[in-house]
Amino acid sequence: MNRGSSGTFSQNDEMWLQCYFFGGPAGQYGNKLWYWAYNYTRATQGFINDTNLNTPGTAANPQPQAEPCLPAGYGSDYPGSVSFKVINAPNLVVWGNSPSTMWPAGHGFANNETMRLHCYFFGGPAGQYGNVLWYLAYNVNRNTYGWINDTNLNTPGTAANPQVQTSRCW
Repeated sequence: MNRGSSGTFSQNDEMWLQCYFFGGPAGQYGNKLWYWAYNYTRATQGFINDTNLNTPGTAANPQPQAEPCLPAGYGSDYPGSVSFKVINAPNLVVWGNSPSTMWPAGHGFANNETMRLHCYFFGGPAGQYGNVLWYLAYNVNRNTYGWINDTNLNTPGTAANPQVQTSRCW
């Protein structure tokens, strides 16, 4: 709709909305509806808020136009997944609701908590070395889940040279 280029999406691009979830608020009305979308115009994909689309409903009352994505927030464990400890978290860190945007306070993780990793995705850079490796993870200690950057996990490799520990998301 009426947005400039985000690097992934620009005004008038044609999208395939693959799935949706409710995440952090965006736009004037705090729209929490997010899509994982494929951009036919640019042959790219990424997360986009409903505020930036001409979907039915309004920004204050959005109507999902796809199937639900993998969940985030409070919920299910990922049994059988690899587990790692949280490191480099100065205080309670909020989950990411995409591999570049953070959840509101209340969700999150702290040092020494155990994360079960479900899948990975490359997203926005984080930490001192601009680590772009993100995991959808379950926090065993808090019964919550969301996106966590590899910088905050004691995974093999380094923040500047991370090593993927799961299969790719989507």
